[in-house]
Amino acid sequence: ASFTFKTDRSSSRMLPYKISVDVSDGQFSMTHTWNVPVFDMVEAPNVTITSPKDGAVVSDQVLTALRADVYDPQHGNLAYTWKDNGKTVGNLRTMNWKFSAGWHNVSIHVFFGAGTVVVNVTIFSNSQPTITITEPGDQSSYKTTDKIRFSAQVFDLDGDPVTFEWREGTKVLSRSG
Repeated sequence: ASFTFKTDRSSSRMLPYKISVDVSDGQFSMTHTWNVPVFDMVEAPNVTITSPKDGAVVSDQVLTALRADVYDPQHGNLAYTWKDNGKTVGNLRTMNWKFSAGWHNVSIHVFFGAGTVVVNVTIFSNSQPTITITEPGDQSSYKTTDKIRFSAQVFDLDGDPVTFEWREGTKVLSRSG
């Protein structure tokens, strides 16, 4: 003889079910009881970072959207943590963040009760070069025949090579640094 006991998500629990079978021949009977633990098998949510994309180059001057698509088959309570190179930067599924110049490992950690799903992307935050004019000084004045020396100090925080183009209006005067 056999019997199939079917559990479902609403009836499953950590405590064991007590399943009994009584067998009788009309005169004598016997009972056997099983303690059957049934665990709620929690499926991990499916998590995808939609912004920024892996390998993206973003500006260190503006906010970058951090967005994740999350599908949770159990429709459970989820908690979110965004990290930038291991440092927590926020706890929303969608948010904005300004990255410093350089490489970043961006991750979202989605806590779903039975564990955590972690998804990573690697991005590069590009910096705008800075320029400091060293010559000529402010308020300098010159005669029509003077040769005027122009010089500048240029720095790019993330180390990108820089190019120069000196112009007078739309006319290119030089492309050397």
